[in-house]
Amino acid sequence: MKMSFRKRNILVFLTLTLLLTSITYAADCVVELKDESDASHIAVDVCENVGTFSVGQYYDGWHSLSYNYPNPWRGTYIALKVDGKLYSNSVYMTEAESLGDYVTQYPYVSGNSIITEWILPGDLRVRQVLEAVDGGVGFSFEVDNNAKEDFDVDMRLVLDTMVAGNDGALIYIDGILIENEESFKVSDLSSKKIKVQDREDDPLIVAVVDLQSAGELEGFDEVKVANWKTSGSLGTWDYLVNPSRTVDLDSSLILYSPHVVSLEGGDSIRVGMHFTGRLREKPTCFDGILNQGEADIDCGGSCSPCALGMGCVKNRDCVSGFCESGVCAEESITTTTKSTTTTLPPTLGMDYTAIILVIILALVLVVVYVLITKKPPKKKAEEKKPELKKAEAKKAEEVRKAEEVRKAEEVRKAEEVRKAEEVRKAEEALEKAEKVKVVVPQVKPVEGEVVADKERKGEKIIVKVSNNSGEDISKLEVVDEVPKGSKPEISKDKGVLVDETNLVLKFGELKAKTKASIVYELKGVEEVPELIRISFSSENPINARIK
Repeated sequence: MKMSFRKRNILVFLTLTLLLTSITYAADCVVELKDESDASHIAVDVCENVGTFSVGQYYDGWHSLSYNYPNPWRGTYIALKVDGKLYSNSVYMTEAESLGDYVTQYPYVSGNSIITEWILPGDLRVRQVLEAVDGGVGFSFEVDNNAKEDFDVDMRLVLDTMVAGNDGALIYIDGILIENEESFKVSDLSSKKIKVQDREDDPLIVAVVDLQSAGELEGFDEVKVANWKTSGSLGTWDYLVNPSRTVDLDSSLILYSPHVVSLEGGDSIRVGMHFTGRLREKPTCFDGILNQGEADIDCGGSCSPCALGMGCVKNRDCVSGFCESGVCAEESITTTTKSTTTTLPPTLGMDYTAIILVIILALVLVVVYVLITKKPPKKKAEEKKPELKKAEAKKAEEVRKAEEVRKAEEVRKAEEVRKAEEVRKAEEALEKAEKVKVVVPQVKPVEGEVVADKERKGEKIIVKVSNNSGEDISKLEVVDEVPKGSKPEISKDKGVLVDETNLVLKFGELKAKTKASIVYELKGVEEVPELIRISFSSENPINARIK
């Protein structure tokens, strides 16, 4: 069925209006500092995830140091733990209370900084300062206890790195490339600077997280290198690194403040660091990179000669002065045969000398003739033929196996390229979807809340939802994790969806001040995991939580 011309025009108009509104609103939701002379650009969210940010650096144009640049990113965020209770300014910190409910000063520009302030229960004043420094940002995290009682305070920063467009930016700690998730105590590091760059060879931008550059501020005391897709989306405070999980496609840093600070009444704590980028470094003979015509890393060519066993192209590339088969070798041993002059006794006359020389020459000719005309026995020749055939067959088999290995390697590399391309396309699609998403302005939630709970009675699992608010809700769904290998039995079908690991319990509508439950059975399971997520629709915002 074709759409009429009038309806199509109306649809186009509404779509354009929605996009223009989204773009206008998005621009209103960002506070930024941008200065080419400082080579620094900071963008901060003022609407939904207040205080989350992204950072850029200028070099022949603006380049990203963190993900989603030049727009703020809810995946680069702060979190606090106050007497065991969590607060965060990102939706990804699912187990924390939103800092958005405690904003007292939305992000504003003050001199060369963007400042955001919150006041938490108990009269704790929290302040985030993002200072534009040469090539990046100076970050400080400040907590003032204005109350008389003491509080235990802990702070954390998740930094979703993306240097010069590479979301899997390379992270070096103490000069070592970190390829899988790993945790470090800052006190154990010989260098307090973490290097992050877009590629290993000839990087465009080299960024540095300087844990000691914040002056009077305290530094972070623990660093975790993590895959952001796991660390950012889970949002757990004590993130458990997995040494077998790679970070080469989506790297990030989690920085922890000194654990745990007991903040007495009137005391304060300030933690900070610098995250800056610098221009592409000029090649040197001590940069650890094979470049500028070097025969091996930092030696040969225009650099100093290479040591024994290192690569070479010419003899002059080696300390020994000898390059054999592309490797520096020891000096060749040259054998020199000295001629021996025999002096005949003086008593021999000229005739005797000539006779002796003729005899020697005749003997030499006889020996040469015998050697030339002598043929090896047939039996020995025949014995060598099978050995030659075996050697040739062995060499042919080695060539065949090498060819099979080469083809298998080509297939493996082609598969890696295909998978990487699929991941890239998926990430681009996700990024585009997030960019066109309309941000809903903050509205104060209505009184009451929606609470989801899970109870076990024998083999029965009871999932309950209580609507304690004064508003009706619809499209109510609760996602429950199912232990691996178990099979739930649904005793009351309410449109429950089941996959390998999750149950989607569709409650539908739930009136104000009412409750509902769904019961299913799990047999042979000792531990029952907690609920994962609750979602619903309502006319006005309603707080929701999982007990």
